Amino acid sequence: MHVAICDDDLIFIKDLKEKIIAYSIRHNKEIFISEFTTLDDAAFPHDNFDVIFLDIRFQGQNLGIEWAKQLRMAGDNTLIVICSSLHNQIIHGYEAEPIRFLLKPVSASDLSSVLDACYLKLNFQGEKIIIKSNFNDVFIQISKIFYIESISRQRNIVLSTGQAVPTYEPLQKLYAKLNSDRFQFTHKCYVVQLSKVDRIEQNFVFLTNGKQIPLARNLSAGFKKSMIRFMEGRA
Repeated sequence: MHVAICDDDLIFIKDLKEKIIAYSIRHNKEIFISEFTTLDDAAFPHDNFDVIFLDIRFQGQNLGIEWAKQLRMAGDNTLIVICSSLHNQIIHGYEAEPIRFLLKPVSASDLSSVLDACYLKLNFQGEKIIIKSNFNDVFIQISKIFYIESISRQRNIVLSTGQAVPTYEPLQKLYAKLNSDRFQFTHKCYVVQLSKVDRIEQNFVFLTNGKQIPLARNLSAGFKKSMIRFMEGRA
């Protein structure tokens, strides 16, 4: 696993790095660690990493959250762990869709729990489903699916790249191939991945890519409960 620590506090970087190394030795895991004190893209090639430990505050501003939101809007699924010494700043971190939060100073037990969750998530991100599309067998990485829509007899599986993969497999059959803790129906014609949800407004679900998905009245309560369970499982 490739890990980036991005924080402008060198003492914190040193402490966290030592704890990650201790975890890797204890669990016999190979973890490569890089350190950054700036969010400048030229100095911080974020797409090279599996996990980013990200501070909220840079230069006295919440730059970390804004930077992470831009990653998500671009469809980047890199795992983000928000680090902060301020309880009241943590709530803003949800906008960056982190896998976990860490309160500074970080304890070894808290870090161990976070790294365990990262390994589980990375295993999930590698999972694929196979579908029939244009008479071909197509393998689709589950973590890249934003939503599936049913239009007439055709289903479109829309990915983080913006690509829509067409198939004539029934929507219920496609849903059965996915993890029901991570995917839910919003409407008889739509299934969305919960990690891609930005907000819910009245009868619509808005995804992080800006897409607006209808939320059926008879499915609204169940969908919201699923969303809460999903968020509680990541917190």
